[in-house]
Amino acid sequence: MSSLLAATNKTVSCIKTGVIAGAVSVCGLLTMVFEPLEAFFVRGLNMIYFLF
Repeated sequence: MSSLLAATNKTVSCIKTGVIAGAVSVCGLLTMVFEPLEAFFVRGLNMIYFLF
Protein backbone atom coordinates (compact mmCIF):
# COMPACT_ATOMS: atom_id res chain seq x y z
CA MET A 1 0.00 0.00 0.00
CA SER A 2 2.76 2.43 0.95
CA SER A 3 4.65 1.59 -2.26
CA LEU A 4 1.52 2.46 -4.25
CA LEU A 5 1.31 5.78 -2.41
CA ALA A 6 4.99 6.48 -3.10
CA ALA A 7 4.53 5.64 -6.77
CA THR A 8 1.51 7.95 -6.97
CA ASN A 9 3.44 10.77 -5.29
CA LYS A 10 6.36 10.22 -7.66
CA THR A 11 4.02 10.27 -10.68
CA VAL A 12 2.32 13.46 -9.47
CA SER A 13 5.66 15.20 -8.92
CA CYS A 14 6.84 14.05 -12.36
CA ILE A 15 3.67 15.45 -13.95
CA LYS A 16 4.07 18.73 -12.04
CA THR A 17 7.70 19.01 -13.16
CA GLY A 18 6.69 18.26 -16.75
CA VAL A 19 3.92 20.86 -16.67
CA ILE A 20 6.25 23.51 -15.22
CA ALA A 21 8.98 22.67 -17.77
CA GLY A 22 6.39 22.81 -20.56
CA ALA A 23 5.08 26.16 -19.37
CA VAL A 24 8.62 27.57 -19.17
CA SER A 25 9.49 26.38 -22.68
CA VAL A 26 6.22 27.81 -24.05
CA CYS A 27 6.96 31.13 -22.32
CA GLY A 28 10.47 31.12 -23.78
CA LEU A 29 9.12 30.39 -27.23
CA LEU A 30 6.50 33.17 -26.97
CA THR A 31 9.19 35.59 -25.78
CA MET A 32 11.39 34.65 -28.75
CA VAL A 33 8.47 35.16 -31.13
CA PHE A 34 7.09 38.35 -29.60
CA GLU A 35 10.32 40.23 -28.81
CA PRO A 36 11.11 41.08 -32.46
CA LEU A 37 7.44 41.94 -33.02
CA GLU A 38 7.46 44.19 -29.96
CA ALA A 39 10.67 45.90 -31.09
CA PHE A 40 9.19 46.39 -34.56
CA PHE A 41 5.96 47.74 -33.08
CA VAL A 42 7.81 50.15 -30.77
CA ARG A 43 9.97 51.32 -33.69
CA GLY A 44 6.86 51.87 -35.80
CA LEU A 45 5.19 53.85 -33.01
CA ASN A 46 8.33 55.95 -32.59
CA MET A 47 8.42 56.68 -36.33
CA ILE A 48 4.75 57.70 -36.29
CA TYR A 49 5.40 59.82 -33.20
CA PHE A 50 8.33 61.58 -34.88
CA LEU A 51 6.41 62.11 -38.13
CA PHE A 52 3.50 63.89 -36.45
